[in-house]
Amino acid sequence: MSRISYCIANWKMNHTSDSIKQFINDLESIDSFKSDVKTIICPSYVHLYLVQNFLFESNIEIGSQNVSEFDLGAFTGEVSANMLKDIGVRYVILGHSERRHLFSETNKQINCKLNAVIKNDLEPILCIGETLEQRKDGDTEKVLREQLNSMFNKIVDLSKVSIVAYEPVWAIGTGIAADLETINSTHKLIRKILNNCGLQSDAISLLYGGSVIPENCSEIFKLEHVDGFLIGGASLKPETFTKIYIKMKIIRNNYS
Repeated sequence: MSRISYCIANWKMNHTSDSIKQFINDLESIDSFKSDVKTIICPSYVHLYLVQNFLFESNIEIGSQNVSEFDLGAFTGEVSANMLKDIGVRYVILGHSERRHLFSETNKQINCKLNAVIKNDLEPILCIGETLEQRKDGDTEKVLREQLNSMFNKIVDLSKVSIVAYEPVWAIGTGIAADLETINSTHKLIRKILNNCGLQSDAISLLYGGSVIPENCSEIFKLEHVDGFLIGGASLKPETFTKIYIKMKIIRNNYS
């Protein structure tokens, strides 16, 4: 396994200062997060600095759930890539389905955000995925190709793209993950699309997101084209997040 493996927690709009402190205290051992599996926690904007301070001496890194497409200016409520960099954030989630479908975020906006992230030397975690209706209509490849082509249009440096997360919209938060064949074949398709976009897909870590839990993570992680997870609900509890990480670490060690 030459590509980097990732175990990424997307806390979405959850947790308070007290519950975050409890979460960190309840991790089985922060020292156990030392392996070839890179761990990233993405809290809300207001808790980025707090989580960073709690995890300062650990190998767990910090990511943002979103970023503004603008560099600076009169944009009330927005947070720029430069501001994230200023407080030590390294990773940024872009194009999550909830941003697309709940907040009408477009591929063009995501493209602008990606450029902003790259220009500020941050690392994007690009999210793509189709709805159930699109899959039933046989439009999965069309949708994924359109999302990626649009995001990569006139990007300042495509070599900075190293993490892509496939999140079938119909599996997020439903408790029902896509079946193994669907996940692997779709990830294989994504690698083909990435190659057509001018990237070296064999060097890009493809993550799966959508109802990942300790009970199904091992079989998914063993798939040829899966390099890790972007985890929602199961990342909110330290015991389930740690279980997923440990299972990934064991599998990674066995395949190394």
